[in-house]
Formats: sequence, structure tokens, C-alpha cells
Amino acid sequence: MKRFMSDEGSSSGFADLFAPPTEILFAGNTLDDAKKVGQEQCRHIVVNVQDVEEFASMTLNRDTWSDRKLKNLLKDKFVFCQCFQSSDFGREIQMLYPGHKNPSVHILDPRTGELLHSWSSIKPIGGLPAKQVIAKLEEIIKQVSLKPKRIREQEPVFSVGGDSEEDSALAAAIAASLQESPAKKPSKRAKVDEEKVEVHSLVSSPEESLPANGSQGTESKVNWAELYKDEPKEPELGVVGAMKLRIKLPDNSVCTRRFLLKDKVQCLHDFIRWKVKETHTRDYEIGLSYPAKILEDASLTLEDEKLRGAQVFVNWIGADEE
Repeated sequence: MKRFMSDEGSSSGFADLFAPPTEILFAGNTLDDAKKVGQEQCRHIVVNVQDVEEFASMTLNRDTWSDRKLKNLLKDKFVFCQCFQSSDFGREIQMLYPGHKNPSVHILDPRTGELLHSWSSIKPIGGLPAKQVIAKLEEIIKQVSLKPKRIREQEPVFSVGGDSEEDSALAAAIAASLQESPAKKPSKRAKVDEEKVEVHSLVSSPEESLPANGSQGTESKVNWAELYKDEPKEPELGVVGAMKLRIKLPDNSVCTRRFLLKDKVQCLHDFIRWKVKETHTRDYEIGLSYPAKILEDASLTLEDEKLRGAQVFVNWIGADEE
């Protein structure tokens, strides 16, 4: 199979028969590259991970990706990537979306990295019919729109004979509020697991105690520095059900961390409190930039919040007012 892949000892006609569809392939080297282009051009991502030892990888090139209608659809509406499972790109896909035997095909949302559909363990005979792929791609285009929704701004209505200065000030305030990013607005504090709060109360000390959750004026006091002195346990590379999450911290630096899909959002809070010591004394929020969303319920799982392959941000609450 390796000899076949490198075209050694085979005629040019035979090699061309199983050649990859280079004319429609994305030229980037990472999933982040593909997501950036997908977001800019409002295109979903299609990734074909191939296995050099599986002949089905070659028949996909010959029978599926060579279909003219499918090629045109991928070229016009999608970011189409093809990689070997042993490449850096292939390993990244397998880590983010584990449990799929190659060759496999994945359809991803470029904004969040959410896995919308996949085919795996594709066989060399029968394989993956082009018509089946076309039907699914067209279905996803209709159901998962990538075009930003326009918000109709309603002009403020003022009473006749009202104070013109007050009207002008109100109009300016409304205009400013409409321009605010939803993800930057102060939100309710994330709800912390009752079990976690109970543990906090057990380790708090009167001498070195800090307000629970970094908020002021609460009755429950916790020694956050003592509680989060040790780094939370991280799943090992390759563990089934693990995912990699990119986290943008308040200082604009970005770190990556593996979690389990079944982990609760509380686990993300635990990591951030260990990573960013300032969270021991300041209110913060965790959210997604797009779609704009604050993770308010710490009892939900990361899978519930659809965070697989996503990037979240950590903001200080009230930072804009300082």
C-alpha cells in the first residue's frame, strides 16, 4: 500500500485513477487554519482522514471524491481537507474526535468545532457513495446556517414636547447598548455544584479566607489558595472520551487543556482557579465568543455545552467599569 501511495512501480494512468482531488483540497496544515477560513467564508469543514494501510482510502479518491457534482459542491460551499492519520493534522483530528476507525470523514462547524456528522470504518467495496455524502452536506447547509443573523434595531420613540437633552442622552445610551458585544455584558455568576461548595467550607480558615467564588459580601468564606494549590488532574493523551479545549485567559494569553466530555463545567472552573490566581479575589465569567454565550451552569457537562474542539474565554466581571 505504501508503494501504491508513492506511485512507485505503477503506471501514471493507474496512479491517476486513485489520485487525491488536489484541485479542491484546502492547503492549510491545521484545523485552526481550516476553521479560520470557514468562519471568514461561511463554509463548513469536511475532513477526510486516510489510513495508508487501508485500500478504502484509495477507493474514496477513485469513487467518491471524483464525482463531479460532489467536487463542485465541496469546492463552492465547503473547506475540504484530506490528511493521513499519521500526520500532525490527522493526529489532531483523532484527539479531538476519538473513536472513529479510519478512513473516516467528518463534517465540522467552523465556529465551535462541533462534530455535525461523521462516517468511519469505510469499506473498499461499496465505500461511501457520493450521493449519500451530497445529501448529508446539503442537509447540513440548510439546517446549520453560518451566516450571522441580523438584529433589527428599533428606533427609540420619544414623547412629543419632551426635553430634547434627555431625549438625546437616552438615544445615545440605547445606541451604545445595541453595539455592545453580548459576550462582554456582565452575567449571572456560574452556579457552583453544591458538593463543591461544601468541600470549600471544610477547608476554609478564619485567618486566610477569601469570599466564595471571588464575589464580595458572601457569608461563605473559602481559602482558595489552599484549595487550588495543586494542579487538577488532566486526562492522558489518547484516552477515549477526551477532548482538547483552548482557553483564552483574561491577559489574552491562550492555553490548551484536555478534559473528558463527561466532565462538568465545574472542572473548567477548577482548572482556571488553579491557573489564574487572581480569580481567588475577583469575579470572572467563562463563555464562548461565537455563538455569544456565558457558561452559567457549572453542573452541565462539557458535552452538554457542545465544547468539543471549541475555544472559550475567561473575562473579569466589571472589568470595563474599572
